[in-house]
Amino acid sequence: MKVLRRALMLAAATVSLSACNVDLTNIGGSVDGRYSLRTINGYSLPYTFNNGLTVSSETLTLNSDGTFTDVARYTDGRVANYYGYYTERNGSVQFTDQSSNNTYQGSLSSGTLTQYLNGFTQTYRRQ
Repeated sequence: MKVLRRALMLAAATVSLSACNVDLTNIGGSVDGRYSLRTINGYSLPYTFNNGLTVSSETLTLNSDGTFTDVARYTDGRVANYYGYYTERNGSVQFTDQSSNNTYQGSLSSGTLTQYLNGFTQTYRRQ
């Protein structure tokens, strides 16, 4: 009788969960891919920082093994490469940048990745 009651409770819980509006787009490694930087603090690229350096483009690649690479290109010809690890859970992303020894947060929703780093909000769009 206890087994039957548990089975019925599990079935009821499954039915009630299936009726919820749950975003499953980031489950199973589907966050991996290439993302292009679109804005910094709401301003489109090119974006000029207070030190005069202007970023013209940036591509962030999230790999299915939990690693990332980030290539930023500047108008003066410089290229900056960053790399590290990321974890994602329910749309919240944590980055551990091994090239700069920083850890920072982000969020992912409907193909838009937002990073919060050193007082800047960077918005990327999946390619």
